[in-house]
Amino acid sequence: MKPLKIVYEEEIPPLDLTGRPITGIHRRLIDVSDTEVGIIVGVGCLRTGEAVDWHTHPLGEDPALFVLEGRALVEWKEGGEVRSQEIRPTAALYTPAALENRLSNPFEEPVRYVYFVRVADP
Repeated sequence: MKPLKIVYEEEIPPLDLTGRPITGIHRRLIDVSDTEVGIIVGVGCLRTGEAVDWHTHPLGEDPALFVLEGRALVEWKEGGEVRSQEIRPTAALYTPAALENRLSNPFEEPVRYVYFVRVADP
C-alpha cells in the first residue's frame, strides 16, 4: 500500500516543458508512482496566448480537467472538422485518448485548472 500524500502547489516546481507543445505553467502534484492505480494530478495555468497545442494521448491514458478560474478554448478534430467550445469555471472536460485536441487561452485573464490523467499500465 502506498502512503497517504498531501502536497501543496507552491511546494512543487513547474514542469520543464522544453521541446513540448505546451506553454504556461504546469505542476504535477501527484505522479503515477505515488498511486496504486496510475493516476496523475496536476495544476495548470495558461496566460493570454498560451496553449496546450494539438496533441493526443496514447490509448489507455484518459485525461480530464476541471476549470478553477478564467476561461479557455477547447478545440478538437472530429469527422474531418475542427470544433471548438469555450469553457469556464466549474467546467469538467474529458477527452478520449485518441481524440486530437488543443486547449488555449485567447482571453485577457489567465485560466487555472486541475488536470487528471489515468494511465492504464503505470
